[in-house]
Amino acid sequence: MNVRTGKLFFMPTHQQAYRSMDCRAGLRANRRAVRENRRSGFTLIELLLVLSMLSTLLGGTIGLLALVHNSNDRGQQNLLHRQEIRRFADDVRRDMHASSAAEIRESELILMFASPESKIVYRADGGSLLRRQTSGTDESPAGQDQYRIDDNAMIAVDWLEQGTQVRWTITPTDRPHSPVQIIASKRLTQ
Repeated sequence: MNVRTGKLFFMPTHQQAYRSMDCRAGLRANRRAVRENRRSGFTLIELLLVLSMLSTLLGGTIGLLALVHNSNDRGQQNLLHRQEIRRFADDVRRDMHASSAAEIRESELILMFASPESKIVYRADGGSLLRRQTSGTDESPAGQDQYRIDDNAMIAVDWLEQGTQVRWTITPTDRPHSPVQIIASKRLTQ
C-alpha cells in the first residue's frame, strides 16, 4: 500500500526481486538435491534381487561344503578299513608262515605251533569282525586282537592248497565287485 495515495500496488524493489530469485534458486537446488538423493539409493526391488542372489549363492556353497564333508568322512572310513585289512593280512601271513600245522573249521583258521606249543585262532565273527586269539598249552588265552573291518562285510576263509595255503576273502558291501583277497602260506620245509 502506498502511503501517499492509499492505493494498493505491488512494486518489487531490487532487494525484493533478488530475494525472490534467491528463493527460486534455493527451491531449485533443493529439488535437485532431492532428485540426486533418490538416484543414489537403491529401490526395494533391487535390494530384494540382490538378497535372493546372495541366498542362492550361500545355499549352493553350504551344499557344496556338506558334500565335501561327507566325502571326507567316507574317505576316512575307507582308509581305516584298509589299514585294518592290511594289519590283519600282515598278522595272518606271519602266523601262517611260522605255523607247523593249520586247520579250517567253518569260519575259523586254527594254526598250531610246535615250539613253543601253542595255537592261534582266527575267527570271522558275524561277517563284521575278525579276532585273533592266542592260547598256550594249557588252553588259557594268552592274548586277543580285534580287527575292525566294515560292519557289513562278508568274510570267508578257504584252502587254496590243503594244509599249506589259505585264502581269506573280504567283500565290502559297498564294493561287492572288488573283494579283497589275502593269501597266506606255510613255510616249506626241506
